[in-house]
Amino acid sequence: SIMLAGIPGNLRARPALVWLIKNEGPKKQKIEVTYLASNCSWKADYVLKVARDNSRADLSGWVTLDNKTGKTFENASLKLVAGKLHQVLPQPAVSDLAREYRAAPMAKAQMKEESFFEYHLYSLPRKVTIKNNQTKQISLLQAQGIKVKRVLIAKNNSPGFYYSMYSGPSRKSHPSIYIKFKNSKEDGLGIPLPKGIVRAYQESSDGSTLFIGEDRIEHTPKNEEVNLKVGEAFDITIERTQTSFEKLGSRSVENGWEIKVRNAKDKPDSVILEEFIPGDWKFVSNNPGFKKISSNWVRTIVEVPPEGEKVLTYKVRIKY
Repeated sequence: SIMLAGIPGNLRARPALVWLIKNEGPKKQKIEVTYLASNCSWKADYVLKVARDNSRADLSGWVTLDNKTGKTFENASLKLVAGKLHQVLPQPAVSDLAREYRAAPMAKAQMKEESFFEYHLYSLPRKVTIKNNQTKQISLLQAQGIKVKRVLIAKNNSPGFYYSMYSGPSRKSHPSIYIKFKNSKEDGLGIPLPKGIVRAYQESSDGSTLFIGEDRIEHTPKNEEVNLKVGEAFDITIERTQTSFEKLGSRSVENGWEIKVRNAKDKPDSVILEEFIPGDWKFVSNNPGFKKISSNWVRTIVEVPPEGEKVLTYKVRIKY
């Protein structure tokens, strides 16, 4: 081993990047250095508080900064680019190092949003300090009273059309609950939304705010629809039964279906039914009428009375 009395001036104990710059002019020059740093990331999270009548909601968005660069950034200007940027090098793995978590206080001004290249840029109108190995939350947006709609949708994409009684006499399921809204200024929003998780809440009868489900959104431009799948409806039951099956040839079948929609609530409700029908097909009977919405999907809206039931039947002929 070699023992030195001290570290020489041109020797660094830790890896470092050094710029050697020559100024051939008579005046001082301002140098701007741009480089990519790994292990510094951000994500967006949202809280959607839905009114009791499911017609309005308040949306708050937060940016979570995660600094594992090994460096503290003091009074830094913060600009976040939202979009799918192509990078040749793979993203570094997320470390499980212990870190401090601190939520920053609500900013007086929300982040400023603007278009940038083919992405969107979010700038914080104040300086921010984030320590090494620290996670910090900063307010992204606040919107009150946006128009929302609660929708129940039951989708059936099971491949049972080619088989006779393929899964027993019937199958029961519950429709998915969607909270939908348009990201428009007319509906109370109109702000490009970075991708992230939206957590939905609603007040109970005693005023307690309770979690009702969550979903992930992709980057959402203004004037686009947002559809949040937050759970399944407890009191609505869908029962599908294959009522007939006949093989018409080597590549042709005909089968019938019965769909019962039951409502255990003390008030009426509506359910959107969507059925996937494979191959080259046509209805033999259809009561009440499903409408074709694409080459292999049909849809109908069922109004179900309180503590009541609606029954739908159809028969379809398929070539494959």
